[in-house]
Amino acid sequence: METILQTNGLTKKYGKKTVVDHVSVNVRRGDIYGLIGKNGAGKTTFMRMVLGFAVPNEGTVELFGGEPQRIAGQKIGSLIEAPAFYGNCSALENLRYFSLLSGRGEAPEPVSDERLEALIEMVGLSDAGKKKVGNFSLGMKQRLGLAIAMLGDPEFLILDEPVNGLDPAGIRDVRDAIRRLNHESGVTILISSHLLDELAKVATKYGILNEGKLVEEITTEELEALCRHNVTLIVDDPEKARQILAGMIPAEDIAVEQHKITVFSHTDEAAVFNRRLVESGVDVYELTTHTRGVEDFFIERIGG
Repeated sequence: METILQTNGLTKKYGKKTVVDHVSVNVRRGDIYGLIGKNGAGKTTFMRMVLGFAVPNEGTVELFGGEPQRIAGQKIGSLIEAPAFYGNCSALENLRYFSLLSGRGEAPEPVSDERLEALIEMVGLSDAGKKKVGNFSLGMKQRLGLAIAMLGDPEFLILDEPVNGLDPAGIRDVRDAIRRLNHESGVTILISSHLLDELAKVATKYGILNEGKLVEEITTEELEALCRHNVTLIVDDPEKARQILAGMIPAEDIAVEQHKITVFSHTDEAAVFNRRLVESGVDVYELTTHTRGVEDFFIERIGG
């Protein structure tokens, strides 16, 4: 699969402080890559270097397999910091102005109002009507910034905390818009957020930053495997216990290691498993349920 973004040892220092420390990531076409870390972990600085807004002290950024920055940049939309909106204009009027700045080539053609209105609807601002942007809430401005980032039909979208300041309905609107862009338009997305549960609803891959260093890269499938709830049983006859449990749940959800049996998922059936095994003549010495959420996993990695 084509690599959209590859960084190698990317490093940024401000004075004696290293903000991004030799970070190497790989974002492939079609990914929704979630960048996770506490405030000050280096997420925004990393994104700024990818976009060419900040110059790295060390390391390289490779976009679209090595295209020059001036060409690759035309395929990228971004929302890093809120744009300087025209406060006395509506959302539609702002999009008209910004569309002239986002076109590819020296003389971009105006984007149709139909296309702009579709973007407004996508980010949930249809009800704003002719309301001036200067009177928008923070959440509404964040949605308008996302619509501006989508101008030019980017292949790669870079979003820094795009749901910051949004109410639950606004978060859902932005989340749905991100999914549609990725699934229907094939847009690759690099996104940071401190709302880990929300990020887990859209991301396909994660990069975990802690104090400027990349702690780990992990796919959604790997994360789900690590965070699966499970029941652990210590029994006297593990093979007999495995056969009994396999008659109750899918065999692939059962793992046996010496006298320990791990049943993945099905934690709400723990009492049923215990009763069935005991009734079938299997002694159960210990039964423990384990639950581990996505947020717990990430907090372990970034130190709380």
